[in-house]
Amino acid sequence: MSEAELVLRSTRVITPEGTRAATVTVSAGRITAVLPHDAEVPAGARLEDVGDHVLLPGLVDTHVHVNDPGRTEWEGFWTATRAAAAGGITTLIDMPLNSLPPTTTVGHLRTKQDVARDKAHIDVGFWGGALPDNVEDLRPLHEAGVFGFKAFLSPSGVDEFPHLDQDQLARSLAEIAGFGGLLIVHAEDPHHLAAAPQHGGPRYADFLASRPRDAEDTAIAGLIAQARRLNARVHVLHLSSGDALPLIRAARAEGVRITVETCPHYLTLTAEEVPDGASEFKCCPPIREAANQDLLWEALADGTIDCVVTDHSPSTADLKTDDFATAWGGISGLQLSLSAVWTEARRRGHGLEDVVRWMSARTAALAGLGARKGAIAPGLDADFAVLAPDETFTVDPAGLQHRNRVTAYAGRTLHGVVKSTWLRGERIVADGAFTEPKGTLLSRPRQATPRTRPDSRKDPLIPVTALHRSSSAGFTGDANPYGGGDPYADYRTADFPFTQYANLADRRLGAGVIAANDEFFAERENLLVPERAEFDPEHFGHKGKIMDGWETRRRRGASAGHPWPAAEDHDWALVRLGAPGVIRGIVVDTAHFRGNYPQAVSVEAATVPGSPSPEELLGDDVKWTTLVPRTAVGGHAANGFEITAEQRFTHLRINQHPDGGIARLRVYGEVVPDPEWLAALGTFDVVALENGGRVEDASDLFYSPATNTIQPGRSRKMDDGWETRRRRDQGNDWIRYRLVAQSQIRAIEIDTACLKGNSAGWASVSVKDGESGAWTEILPRTRLQPDTNHRFVLPEPAVGTHARIDIFPDGGISRLRLFGSPTGQGASGLAARHQELGG
Repeated sequence: MSEAELVLRSTRVITPEGTRAATVTVSAGRITAVLPHDAEVPAGARLEDVGDHVLLPGLVDTHVHVNDPGRTEWEGFWTATRAAAAGGITTLIDMPLNSLPPTTTVGHLRTKQDVARDKAHIDVGFWGGALPDNVEDLRPLHEAGVFGFKAFLSPSGVDEFPHLDQDQLARSLAEIAGFGGLLIVHAEDPHHLAAAPQHGGPRYADFLASRPRDAEDTAIAGLIAQARRLNARVHVLHLSSGDALPLIRAARAEGVRITVETCPHYLTLTAEEVPDGASEFKCCPPIREAANQDLLWEALADGTIDCVVTDHSPSTADLKTDDFATAWGGISGLQLSLSAVWTEARRRGHGLEDVVRWMSARTAALAGLGARKGAIAPGLDADFAVLAPDETFTVDPAGLQHRNRVTAYAGRTLHGVVKSTWLRGERIVADGAFTEPKGTLLSRPRQATPRTRPDSRKDPLIPVTALHRSSSAGFTGDANPYGGGDPYADYRTADFPFTQYANLADRRLGAGVIAANDEFFAERENLLVPERAEFDPEHFGHKGKIMDGWETRRRRGASAGHPWPAAEDHDWALVRLGAPGVIRGIVVDTAHFRGNYPQAVSVEAATVPGSPSPEELLGDDVKWTTLVPRTAVGGHAANGFEITAEQRFTHLRINQHPDGGIARLRVYGEVVPDPEWLAALGTFDVVALENGGRVEDASDLFYSPATNTIQPGRSRKMDDGWETRRRRDQGNDWIRYRLVAQSQIRAIEIDTACLKGNSAGWASVSVKDGESGAWTEILPRTRLQPDTNHRFVLPEPAVGTHARIDIFPDGGISRLRLFGSPTGQGASGLAARHQELGG
């Protein structure tokens, strides 16, 4: 606690565990602890006691049109981020259109970043755009840090951002899915829009008829079909049609990876109340009837709609004419979104915790920012809003901070006054007074390799049926009781970027759970089972319900006078990593543990040579490094934690506080081999995962991950290799690898075990030396046989740091082996890194 610089205290703090009186400590812009309300203030720390006002995490708005540069007279980063800060928003993601140029190339992204850099009062990230002619720009934009790609399925309203037809959508989505990206979609079908009556004029009823619900429904159905076919991740923007909700529910039940947002104006305004000629209410899709609004609220409550964002889309006042056909479509809502949603939410019986989940936790997870934003929890950015939830105000356009003070909320009385907003521990606005800009520009969290997109039958961690509802700092709260049907239908997870790395706790690499203090209900070994956890509601044994995971008995207190467990009580398990390495992320999966999951978990790591016994690992001389401090988690959820410790570890200790059950443990990272062991081996497989090789990229990940090709042992079944979808063009598929170090390769094995009717027809192998080196073919295109291990001795050693296998035209291989040894330069680099990481 002594390092705390700032302490915020409130009788109502919204945390992942719920709302409670608490003291929040902050150091270096991050939350360091959430303590009891009466906790002592550390010496030297500044106390900010906000009394009974609610302290909530800063909101994350993932749908904002800033329009800067090019249409700065509509809106700019200075004014938009001030409006956001005034409304309790501390992070926004800017849409790629309405600015000039649009964010459709890396150069255009850099232009926009240069404009925003000194004007941002809050943190700002950027979406890229998917156009009919920029497919080749999508991967570079992804690598440059955009959070995903926006596409229109009907005309966007600006000529420089044309919409995609179905063929163009398929091409863009296939490209984005290939590197694990996200496509966010304005879903209205152009044919239905063209067929609808187009009267123009001031009558809102005529405008509403021109944008019918079936235009949304048809476009969403087509998007679902494409996402299903390509196993792609898609997000529906600004849903307004309640009729589309059954389509979305059905798609999720069958495993389509689709998330959905709606907006404050659809939740708080109705068509019946829009005056004729009042185009400040115009948006596309349109504000619909009250009965439709009820359906949206029901979908928010049951989780079909994931999150609420503003779709802040301003223009100059002169573009808001009284003709709905020609007026600019867009509603400005940054400053008022929290109050507007809270006003209607409380009327419908929802709490502020719900609003925070919809507008902060889930939006952060959508953007992949859950490890930094979206909750008041240790390790996250110290972004806060202080809200007086019972105070009211009447919206006066003159008091708004966005550039053109046109608003559909003028004259409305709203609940919830934002008293102050904090960004990384600094107050940036209080009672209308702003500091100078303190925001930073955000990029999508870096990934090691393109995300594999495995079939839900093969991926034990993030099944494609999962909804993206988690902060990667951990889920919290009970899941609903099992109600029958698919038990994964309400499983909660997020698209954790660190799952690009190898699972260091893979049994195939030699990992094991070597001890646990208790495994009364379910055995510790279940933690590392490769398949996802299964649930049988009728499976009981003589000890009780049998779960597919590790489950301990219920802890009790010391006496009848204090029957509750002590604060320090916990259960633990010791895990030997299959391959020592640097850990990048951990997932503690509580699948099917709905009411019997731990309240919190913590994870420690140690580096111990050899094969220590449990007693030796628990000895006083072993140094344990905390990777995950005691953190609340949730039931029936994948609770993910990004790890930043640059150190080589061999063992983990996972603790659950005070007791409960965990289904699976996954530990993602980079293998760091022992250079002395490799030197003793002499010749070995220099691309093998267990020796430190890794996959960098692959052309196709439809059926199975490319990492399978460098796993230990021979494949025992078809899905234990790498198989691509059937090509319908004249191309070929490939995998690119990084070797353990610069190496001399002397022999090659290409194994097609278990691939019979779907084996690759031919293969070639190339190497390059260094990132900028040229590819040199070392095995020319060679015929492969199904279910066969092929061996090739090279006429002379080939030196390289990277390797690539090309298969023709498609199909699969099960394993690739490149036998050789590090060069002198490679061996020196291995030794230096091993020493640097404490190995």
